[in-house]
Amino acid sequence: MRDSLFTSILSWITGSATALIAGFLPLDIIVQLVNVGTLSTFFIIAITVVILRRTEPDAPRSFRTPLVPFVPILCMLFCPRLIAVLPIVTLLRFVIWLVIGLTIYYLYGIRHSVLGAVYRTCRREIYCPHSAFRNYSLNLEYEPEILKNLNLFGNIFVIRWSGTIHH
Repeated sequence: MRDSLFTSILSWITGSATALIAGFLPLDIIVQLVNVGTLSTFFIIAITVVILRRTEPDAPRSFRTPLVPFVPILCMLFCPRLIAVLPIVTLLRFVIWLVIGLTIYYLYGIRHSVLGAVYRTCRREIYCPHSAFRNYSLNLEYEPEILKNLNLFGNIFVIRWSGTIHH
């Protein structure tokens, strides 16, 4: 119930902010901001695809990118070029919004991070076999109910209450 109320309130806030922006800003400014946001997102995703294909070649993928690494490399070459031709004021607005967004993300993550909860609630040592965390141990304080079926990073690995990590 609480999650659906939060989602509903968040949807109303987002929709209202979008309506205000669309109602009061000129269309060319909105288009430029959408362009720089979309191009930077494509650029980050292209980098991520190349990195994950190299570091996690056997990871399950919900979709396939054709001609890897050719398409992501092309994306990494062309997206910055397209961003560079946008007006300087658009890039400045983008950087300001990016800093605001990252600040909100960081401040929210301090209290709501699943990995942070594991750090805070555990005391014994656990070895993680996942390649991103190889030779990495967590100081764990025993809280079986919190650790029971705790799924970190969207199915990368699961910590069970017994303290074992299943890949």
